[in-house]
Amino acid sequence: MKVKGSRSCILFLAIVAVLFIGGSAQARIKLVDGVFLDAYIRPRIELDARDFEGKGMDQYSTLRTRLGFTFENVIEDVTIYVVLGDSRSMGYSDPYNTGKPIGPNQLDDNVGMVEGWIRINHLFVQGDYLQAGRMQNNQGRNRIFGPGNWSHNGPRTYDGIKAGYETENVKFNVWSLYGLNGDRHWYPDPSQLPSYKAPYDEIDYKYDHTLNGFDLRFFNEALQFLAFLDYDQAMIEDETTGEENPASARYTVAVYGGFSEEDDWIGAGGLRLDIDAAYQFGTVGTTAGEADISAYLLLADLAYSFGGQYAPWAGIGLDVSSGDGGGNSKEVHNFYDYYYSRHTWRGNMDYFKNPFAEPALGLQAYVARAGVSPAKDLSIKADCHYFRTEQPYVSLDDGEDAHELGVELDVTMVWKIRKGVSAEGGFDFFWPTDDWQGPDADTATFIYFAVTGKV
Repeated sequence: MKVKGSRSCILFLAIVAVLFIGGSAQARIKLVDGVFLDAYIRPRIELDARDFEGKGMDQYSTLRTRLGFTFENVIEDVTIYVVLGDSRSMGYSDPYNTGKPIGPNQLDDNVGMVEGWIRINHLFVQGDYLQAGRMQNNQGRNRIFGPGNWSHNGPRTYDGIKAGYETENVKFNVWSLYGLNGDRHWYPDPSQLPSYKAPYDEIDYKYDHTLNGFDLRFFNEALQFLAFLDYDQAMIEDETTGEENPASARYTVAVYGGFSEEDDWIGAGGLRLDIDAAYQFGTVGTTAGEADISAYLLLADLAYSFGGQYAPWAGIGLDVSSGDGGGNSKEVHNFYDYYYSRHTWRGNMDYFKNPFAEPALGLQAYVARAGVSPAKDLSIKADCHYFRTEQPYVSLDDGEDAHELGVELDVTMVWKIRKGVSAEGGFDFFWPTDDWQGPDADTATFIYFAVTGKV
């Protein structure tokens, strides 16, 4: 038990050693021919006063630690990648999710496999591949699928299989992955057969939740197309007819395009334009029967940098999606987005992460951005968001229909201390409307500091 409980300490010490032994190089380290190591560690302190009640700040810290091993062409045309990881709220250990802390110096069995996959290249023809295991599935600029890197449990990964074909300018990928609720099958203890009993009678363990789709990428991924089916096979009974329908058969088609004259458009100067557009259709099972989906998402960002020593830049953007007022049980018009990198979009304070809350009303975010580099290896940016909903909600101030939610200001500073080591600080403020949080609501604040080291 002593050895088993020491794994987190061993992992932490290994990564610290890698950071110092590896020097300042921000790249994987070659151990022997075909075997490489990469490492990542990020402690973060957060000061949280997002309750709109003015009762002071909660302080908490998180730690994310990752250690990856790549085996490249040790077997001809085969890549194997395994990432071991530990995620924790610092000072609090609850590896078995019991809800009770066991203390930082007792048994901790929190280390697990974050990624683990095998990829076979040139299986049939030059340029094709087959990949299976636990992997990431990031798309575009992470608005539909993203790694969710803000979470200390990230990056977001999926179990499943991918295959594709790649050339210098074109990439095609097709994939079948487990979705939100994954594999619902319950595997009984063979010794209990044939009299075993499922843990919960109300759950039908025969149905899976899967993500099946493909993506097509051109021009060094500057133009991308995406289509997938989010299929939740849990059956929902129609109380009017007794029939059962899948919880969701939601199709999404999307396109992303990004253009700039230079890859480093901020430092070199010039324009940058990014556009995302998506449409959803299909059906949702409800107790009133099957409802048809028709929903959209649109993002656009335009920015200009003056380049030079301080590289000042400014831009504007929008992130809007359709909403549903709930007036028709046979139609669904809210755009459902669960798998994107939520902290990257719609404000750093994460008020709009729940797809069934304000986003279901059709969240609209209009953004003004600006940034500057006042010193070498130091950058500062500010994002100002104005939030409202397409569909009305009931005002907490006067009980009437309302749309406005408030204004959020996010100021972020990044200092590249060494190549591979950076420090980041964020200062975020939200001024809510009286309609959304009531006339007595206070300004919300959120502050964080993080140090990231990776090789």
